[in-house]
Parts: sequence; C-alpha cells; structure tokens
Amino acid sequence: MNNKIVLVLPNKARARDGYEFDPCIYPWKIVGLSKIYYYCFDELSIYCNEKLIRSYQLVLLHYIEHYSLDYPGNIHNLFLSMCRKLNALGIEDISSISNTIIINYSGYLQIHKRWHLGNIRGFFKKWKMLGYPGVDEQAIELLNSMRIKGNNKGEAVLTRDPVKGPFTENELLAIHGELSNQYATGALSNREYALAWLFMAFGQRPVQYAMLKVKDFKTIAAQDGSVRFVISIPRAKQRGVLARQLLKERMLGNEAGNVVAMWIAQLKASAVEGVIKGVAVDELPIFPDWDQVSPVGLHHKLAITLGVELKNVIDRLQVISERTGEKIACCPTRFRYTIGTRAAEEGYGEMVIAELLDHANTSNVRVYTKATAKFAETINKAIAPVLAPIAMAFKGKIIHTEKDCEGGIRVGSGNPGNRDVGKCGHHGFCAAAVPHVCYTCIEFHPWLDGPHEEILAELITEREYIKAETDDNRIAGAKDRIIMAVTEVVNKCYELKTRGLE
Repeated sequence: MNNKIVLVLPNKARARDGYEFDPCIYPWKIVGLSKIYYYCFDELSIYCNEKLIRSYQLVLLHYIEHYSLDYPGNIHNLFLSMCRKLNALGIEDISSISNTIIINYSGYLQIHKRWHLGNIRGFFKKWKMLGYPGVDEQAIELLNSMRIKGNNKGEAVLTRDPVKGPFTENELLAIHGELSNQYATGALSNREYALAWLFMAFGQRPVQYAMLKVKDFKTIAAQDGSVRFVISIPRAKQRGVLARQLLKERMLGNEAGNVVAMWIAQLKASAVEGVIKGVAVDELPIFPDWDQVSPVGLHHKLAITLGVELKNVIDRLQVISERTGEKIACCPTRFRYTIGTRAAEEGYGEMVIAELLDHANTSNVRVYTKATAKFAETINKAIAPVLAPIAMAFKGKIIHTEKDCEGGIRVGSGNPGNRDVGKCGHHGFCAAAVPHVCYTCIEFHPWLDGPHEEILAELITEREYIKAETDDNRIAGAKDRIIMAVTEVVNKCYELKTRGLE
C-alpha cells in the first residue's frame, strides 16, 4: 500500500478553522482562532531524510485540515524535540520511526516527561493508518504494549495553587471590588470592564470570547418592564464542528449585562460614525482588533491576544493576594478554574460543571469534584489582623474631622445610638448594605474615632454563628473581605492615635 502513495504536497490546503495556505511555501504560516502558528522544517532536515520529512508533513496536513490547530502545533514541537534528543544520542539521518527509535527516545525521557511519548503515540498510529511510509509496524506494536502515564491534569486545581489555580473567594471579591473602583474613576474603559466581567461571569476560553459578534448579545424586555440580558457564546473544542457553528445561550446578570450593553452601544456608535467600513454592525466582533484578519471574519481578535488584554487589565488593578502578599497573578484559565471549583463546592455534580465550562463530557471536570475540601481557615480574631494589611481590602482614607472630607453624606453604624462611622463620597443613591460594604469602597472615609471595633466584633460573631449553624466555610466566609477591611481600619486608627495625631 505504501508503494502506491504519492508523496507530493498540494499547492493549497485549508485549516479546519477556515484559513487557506500553500504547503509548498515554507515556513507554513496558519492564522488560527487562538493564535498564528508557524511550522518550520529546516531543522528537521538535519535529523531526518527527505522522504521521512515529506511523509511527516502530509500527516501533519491531515491534522491541520481536520483537527483543532493546537494539536498539530503541539505534535510538531514534540516531534522536533524527539529528533533533537535522538541526535544527542548519536542517532542521525532518521529514515523511519522504528522500535529502536521508540526505545531510545523513551529511555532518554525523564519520568515526569514520559507523557510526551504518550502524546505523540497517537500521531504515529494515525501516520501508519493513513498509509504514508515512515512508521514501522514493530514500532506500533511496541507503542501499543507500553503503559504510559499521562500528564498530571488539574494539579493547579487540586493543590489550589496561589499562582495558577482558582482564586479564593477573597481574591475574587478583591478583583471585583477594584474593577468597580477603577471603572468609577475612569481608569478602565467600557471595553476593558466588559471583557473582565465576561471572564468572571462564565470562565469560558479566550477563543470563545474572541469569536463573539455583536449579534450574539440580546436584551429581552419582560412583561413587568424589567430587562434580561442573553449572550450566545460560540462553543469550542467540539470535534467536527466549525467555528461559530454551535452557540450556547447564557443568561447575564444585570450588572454584567449593563456593562456589556454599554460597550456594544459605544461600538455601534463608532460604526455609525463611519469609523468602521465594510462590515455590517451586527457582524462586528464584540472585542475587535482593527488590524487583524481572523478565520472567523474581519477584525476578530486572536484568542491569545485577548487573553493578554485581560491579563493587562487585571494587572493594572494592583490587587494583592492574601495568600502570597503579592499582586494577584492572572491568566484566563484561573477564572475558568474558579467557576468549576465554586460549582463543586456548592454541591453541583459533574454534568452541571461540564455544562458550565462547556465541556463535551465529564472526563475533564472530575478534578473539581475531587478538590472540594476547603484549604482556607476561618478568619477570626487571631488571624484577621495578620491578613488585613496583606489583603489591602480597605481602599478609603481615615479622616480626623468633618472638614477633612468635603461634601458627601454621613454613614451611620446601625447600632444602638447609631454612631456615625464615617462619610461617603457618593452624592447619589447607593444600594450597598451600609455600613459593612462601605469599608471596601474607595468613596468611604471612616472617622478616626468611629465605632469600628464594635462593627468588627459584630462581624466576627456573625461569622462564627453562621459557621456553627451551617458547617459551611463558604457561606460563613461571605463577608471575609469586609472583615479584613474593617480590621485594617481598626489597625490604622490605632496607629494614628498612638502617634498623637488624634
């Protein structure tokens, strides 16, 4: 059968994402939904003969045309790495993938990297199945007989890694709060605020947000006069499915929905003013890149650059993690891990978590149900003073007298006697739960002699009562960030008074 195969590259190929290119022109440059992929073959000519390289390219083309571009991209890197390692062992001018090649490569790999062989095994088996020369039957038999442990998946979730794993409740609240503060001061644009909100709300992959179009967002008027927000998010990583072929409707809460609506209104206004030409308004991407041509359509941003944009937004917030004492490390997957982890902690099963994270099956969500034990301890009087200055939950400024804070309204404590706790810089209506939430607001200015210790004692007592009644740290910890903020105010007031600045 192999003798009948013609090893000639076609002059036109089409990636599954829709991008067309000429395989006869090196290097291959393929614009995908996630990023731009480059396939260079010059280095392979050092390690392999020409016939093997041509067979390899034809198999690689098969994957590019029928599978997600991430897979052949990873395979190309693994194949290059394998050839380099074999060359280091003195194996040169490789003409076929033999059982000797497999044995030497397997022996070279360190234990924690044996999964590399597992990943490339399927590629070699497909190579043989397609009938292209270059993979010996004995090599396939050897690969089938080997038990290869896969890569450790979900380690960041299982260990609650403070840099790569899910955010804690306090970290997520801190990001949420600082986003609102920065947006209120004009430091964040509508686009940046909407982008961050969508990642927080759904935890979908960057490629799914990159594929979004204006027409995917809808507002629905209810009979009672209220408005509901719906967004149809394109599915990703579905075998045999083209980009935007399948979409899944998601309900957006009012806060996130209003944010996205404001950004889309601004985007549409720009289109009407003639800034954007050649594209119907409804076909515009929600997060456009005006210099980019994507397989999805004109101006769609690549997923990798959209992920970088999100990271830049969160980095600018300068939110400090109470676990590390440093600025929170951010990448899109951390929001995804957080959605899955929170769902598991609330008792939802694998099917529900798979639906939330848009998985085709439950095999990749079991890590969340294995990691439901809480790692954080209860915040109490002993550790709150330690965590408070690290978390930096309090954003306002202590004031000594009323003249130090012009305008605004007084904030009462709600306690018997209703002693004022400070002043609020908001001049309009605020629906926040006064005075507790005030402590995390940038517009709040607590009095130096306010009853902050009494409020802290109330919050801790309430937390301990809820924990005793529910035996649930998640429910009991709902106000942990507020406790940190009040503790910080108590500490700051004490420092000011002891310095004689009362």
